[in-house]
Amino acid sequence: TKYYPATDDEKHRLRQQLGISPSTLTVISIGGCSYIKRHEDILQAIAIARNQYPDILYLHLGEGDKTEEEKHLCDSLGISSVTRFLGNQKDVRPYLIASDVYVMTSRNEGMPITAIEAMACGVPSVFYNEQGLRDFNQYGKCSVLVEEQPAKLAEAILALRSDQALHQRLVSQARSYVTQAYDMPTNVRKIFELYQ
Repeated sequence: TKYYPATDDEKHRLRQQLGISPSTLTVISIGGCSYIKRHEDILQAIAIARNQYPDILYLHLGEGDKTEEEKHLCDSLGISSVTRFLGNQKDVRPYLIASDVYVMTSRNEGMPITAIEAMACGVPSVFYNEQGLRDFNQYGKCSVLVEEQPAKLAEAILALRSDQALHQRLVSQARSYVTQAYDMPTNVRKIFELYQ
């Protein structure tokens, strides 16, 4: 009930509030700034993608021991004007539904909650092909998996902008998957049945 897709009106209104134009390709990541999360690859991918599609914006939610290092890299790549470091946020749904693509480039993951939240909100995801991230695709194509290269990440982000059929297919399959796998009443019932 907390994470669900936006209506067109809601997305438009939120983007207006955040100062994001309707045509801007908005990419989001959520997670602490650390060695594991590998945000430097996202920043490099944004720089690459911007060469082909200048109207791009990266919303960076989260803080950590590498925040300042990431900000310096952002400056050196010349993408400060299209990157917003938004720190830790208590309510991430407004930022998710204002976005077009969710990305995660972790070196390894368990079961990332923010990825589930993004899928539940109807935001298509691009993940590095790593353990924990590739697991979302074990029952169907719920995300685009790419090899660990910023250029591949940029290519996938741009593909989701241009290929609306792929975009809609990922959104539909991911939403169906998270609804079945992570629905609270369903899982509470299954746990109850297990102990009976």
